Amino acid sequence: EAWEERSFRGKVVYKLEFAGDEGYVHAAAERAASARYQRLRYDLRNFPHLAWWWRAGRFPAKSLDLDPRARDDYPTRVVVVFASRFFKNFRCLEYVWELEEPEDPTEISPWSDNIRRIILESGGENGEWRYEERNVLVDYRALFGERPSFPVRAIGIMTDADNTESFAEGFFDDIWIGSLEKGAGTP
Repeated sequence: EAWEERSFRGKVVYKLEFAGDEGYVHAAAERAASARYQRLRYDLRNFPHLAWWWRAGRFPAKSLDLDPRARDDYPTRVVVVFASRFFKNFRCLEYVWELEEPEDPTEISPWSDNIRRIILESGGENGEWRYEERNVLVDYRALFGERPSFPVRAIGIMTDADNTESFAEGFFDDIWIGSLEKGAGTP
């Protein structure tokens, strides 16, 4: 099935690009925030591992504004959505790439207590691809303090620069879901 788009403000340009025979998603956000996601339904107990390749192209211009909502933009986010039927009740776990290394790599979203994030990478505007592999069940328990009440309903990617009124660019490749660890390959 095709990936769907959820716009929060404007539209981010998501396009498939190639380096030789290998394809990847290039995302460019100009004062916009939208996500691409694939609807799924699976029990995290059976498939707790999530792996992907990503790289930060350009970080949004975050101001010195102390309001966390004004700074809530990232070149790359990988999002796992847990939801009840028809998405009435939800929780999200986000993995993000931040410009500067934070004091605490975990955060509660300034928009909702139901959205928690882990900052996995910081810095790196050199175009280097990075491999990530997470046990989402372990991360969920650590951030929410309990097991998920709902199944995974979607996996998404997002690049955004709406709150900072700037530009952000990110790249995504090979998102993988599995029961065991995958181990790094090449993007």
